[in-house]
Amino acid sequence: MKPWFKKRINTKGTNRYYELVKQWWAREMSRITSGLSREKLIAFLLVFTGFNSAISLSILYRGLVSGTSPVMSMERISDQVHLHERRIKRVSESFFISPREYKSITGTRQYLDSLKGSAEGKKTYDSIILGRPGFLDSLFFIENYYKSNVKE
Repeated sequence: MKPWFKKRINTKGTNRYYELVKQWWAREMSRITSGLSREKLIAFLLVFTGFNSAISLSILYRGLVSGTSPVMSMERISDQVHLHERRIKRVSESFFISPREYKSITGTRQYLDSLKGSAEGKKTYDSIILGRPGFLDSLFFIENYYKSNVKE
C-alpha cells in the first residue's frame, strides 16, 4: 500500500514561476505562523473551516430550498432568429445616401465590371475581390437600398 503523504516528484515539468511562488508562499506562511502557539493555530484552523463550512452550507441550502432561482430549459428553437437582418434594420434607420455618393458607387461597380474584359484587368479584379470578399455584396446592397428608398 502506498503512503498518502509521500512527497511527489514532479514529472510533468511545471512552470518555474509557479514553483517559485509556491516556495515563497510556504516561506511567508511559516514566517507568519512561527510565533503562534499550537493552540492558537488549531483555533484559527477551526474558525477557518467553520466559516467555510457555513458559507458552503448556506449556498447548498439556497440551491435546494429556494424556488426563485431561474431555471434554464433546454428546448429546440421553434422560430428562426435572423440577427443579421435585425442589425441591418437598425443601421438603415439613419442610413442616407446622397445622389452624388450613389453615382460614385455605381461608377465603382461599372469600373469593376469593365475590368473583367481584359486579361490584365481580370487579374486586378480578382485581386480586389480576394482582398475584399464582401465588397461587391456591399455595393449591390447599397444600390438596392438607394433605389428602394428614393422617390422619383
